[in-house]
Amino acid sequence: MDSDYDVFRKVILFAQETDQKPYWVDKLFWLIGSQYFYKTKNYPAIQKIKVSKSEFLKRLQKLEEV
Repeated sequence: MDSDYDVFRKVILFAQETDQKPYWVDKLFWLIGSQYFYKTKNYPAIQKIKVSKSEFLKRLQKLEEV
């Protein structure tokens, strides 16, 4: 299992590869993991969406293998 430092480092690397700030990558992972989206134009109220955490993690692992 990865340490907190390893996870932090991977978030930074992912952010660099996607040309995003680590904050936004972390936020995206949090939104997916929590299944909650904040109030925005597209989502006028806080909504819970159906997300498969295990499927998301499987796909991330596949990306890591590449």
